[in-house]
Amino acid sequence: MDLLERAKRRILFQNQTFKPSGDGSDRPGFRELIEVMLRKHNDPAIEDLRIIWRNGFDTDRQVATNIQRRGFDLERVRVNRHCHTKGIIIDDDVVVIGSHNWSSQGVTTNRDASLIIYDTRAVRYFEDLFQADWVRSKPPEFYENAAPVALVEPGDESVRPRMIKVPLAEWLAEQES
Repeated sequence: MDLLERAKRRILFQNQTFKPSGDGSDRPGFRELIEVMLRKHNDPAIEDLRIIWRNGFDTDRQVATNIQRRGFDLERVRVNRHCHTKGIIIDDDVVVIGSHNWSSQGVTTNRDASLIIYDTRAVRYFEDLFQADWVRSKPPEFYENAAPVALVEPGDESVRPRMIKVPLAEWLAEQES
């Protein structure tokens, strides 16, 4: 957390797991990390703060909604179905790389480890990877007012309020496009 607090110019964050709550009710430790990121996000001295996380999970919509509610600008966020990197670049001289997932469990109870590397060559190397992933990634897609998906038993003809029946194959085809 101290490294993030000391950032003067930029933070490039990439992780397969990024799951902050929408109301700040995250576990202590994780909550402070999200608050530091949000402060830096709103700090005019930080010229470049970008986040890439892995999508393709049933929580994507909620994560995008939560970070937007917390005050993150979604223009600075990308998602990538193939992201497995767990790293942070801070300014031009520090890179943190390891196994930490950014979730309440990932920063409080899991036995994850990361290395802090103070080397401009390492920073440049991981910056090139981050930039390539940024270009290959896309903005998060979410629809705040969309009704959730509900599965029904075969033969069940009932339809809940604000919902429509869609064959599973049709719905899955829409998710792939």
